[in-house]
Amino acid sequence: MQAVDELGALSVELSFTVLTAPWDKYVERRIVQPGDRLRLVNHGATVFAGQVERVGLDGGVTAYDYGWYLNKSQLVLQITGMAADAAIRQVCGKAGVAVSALCPLPAKLTQLWTGDTPADILSDILE
Repeated sequence: MQAVDELGALSVELSFTVLTAPWDKYVERRIVQPGDRLRLVNHGATVFAGQVERVGLDGGVTAYDYGWYLNKSQLVLQITGMAADAAIRQVCGKAGVAVSALCPLPAKLTQLWTGDTPADILSDILE
């Protein structure tokens, strides 16, 4: 099992291998499938939470945490006179990523984004 955290990708990639034996009736088939949600827990603490994206024929599995969607989806967003922290919450809400805590950013923004990724919008807001 290997986890790679890339700041540029805004996400964590988890790779691991599951046992595959198509001719052995005692080995369960299709344990993990693309689209399955995973949660990796170590002594009660969640280490990884994400979704399976690929399962290879050799049993290789690749999963990404929910930050991965910040670089893959596109949004249309218009804000007028909104504080930067409220705009960040709105972008993350539209992208389906929860925000638990955020420092106050009182700068007022007025901007229109059409077809930009949430990661690009967040970068613009923080600039």
